[in-house]
Amino acid sequence: MHYFWTEHIGEAGTAVELPRGEREHLFRVLRFRPEDRGGLLDGRGCRGLFEVGKDRELTVIGREVLPEPELKISLWCAAPKKNKLDILLKQASELGVWSVRFLDCEFSVAKPDNFDRLNTLLIEGCKQSGNPFLPRLLPMEKFSRLPELGEGKFFCYGDVVPGGGKPDLPEKGEVVFLVGPEGGFSPRELECLKNFAAPLNLGRYILRLETAAAAGVAVLNCWKKD
Repeated sequence: MHYFWTEHIGEAGTAVELPRGEREHLFRVLRFRPEDRGGLLDGRGCRGLFEVGKDRELTVIGREVLPEPELKISLWCAAPKKNKLDILLKQASELGVWSVRFLDCEFSVAKPDNFDRLNTLLIEGCKQSGNPFLPRLLPMEKFSRLPELGEGKFFCYGDVVPGGGKPDLPEKGEVVFLVGPEGGFSPRELECLKNFAAPLNLGRYILRLETAAAAGVAVLNCWKKD
């Protein structure tokens, strides 16, 4: 199923309005023909199905509105360099994260810019996976402010120490998985983490930033009760 992005998905029988780039991809690249069908996403929980008409008009033939997950998994991490950042954001969408926030850590080596482009990468991940909820791209924050941002949230972080294990996740609310830069969290940051975050064991080896991010979110998704 190929998914396409639109601002609004109407009831069955209504016309579909696609942005110009999406429409060109539909007909010039994928070469859709009359009676071909595709999927629709609006990023707010609505997923639809459309059919191509004889004059290239698009009509909704089905839609569903999905409820927000009771337990949301978010990814807050240091920013990797550009090519790895692109991969990280697409994977975050494919894994269904609720929000992405970049952290300014002591060992950080990159700071993201051009948030419009970053949001486009998140949309691409949703289209690839069929995820109906576009992850929220939150403002960058200093690591030192994390305890202030934790109200109503359960924090955890990747740990290669054998003592790191399986956190007792809440049934509702938001779990935030924290990932440091390529050099890892600093000793001072690790000491701070122990005061408000639970360790999550991701194995015995040291992982790259983007690998740790995807692995941690995937593990947390498997442990969710919903």
